[in-house]
Amino acid sequence: MQAEEEGLVVKDDAQSTEAPESKKLDSEVELLLGDDPGAKKKDQVELHESLVSRWASWLSDGLPKEIKVQVVDKYPRKGNISLEAPELNEEIAATLNETGAKRDQLFIQE
Repeated sequence: MQAEEEGLVVKDDAQSTEAPESKKLDSEVELLLGDDPGAKKKDQVELHESLVSRWASWLSDGLPKEIKVQVVDKYPRKGNISLEAPELNEEIAATLNETGAKRDQLFIQE
């Protein structure tokens, strides 16, 4: 049921299937409320699908040994910024189990 009053269209809520328009809050009110925790994070990066599938594989399975050796030899990792894994503190290394110590050695291999 619709009725027109002074140029406005009024719809009966029981028959309306459209969601009501949400009103924008005043900027001061939004500032007081803070960031919306349900909003999509702005710092998410959207990567190309072919890159995502390759990276997922590399992160879970690692690079093939030949390619890893080529990359390590080709690109320097020392200079004004160190890209090397830091050496493990001796006190921490003493508390690691065998698996953890072996994994750490794999990270610092050249």
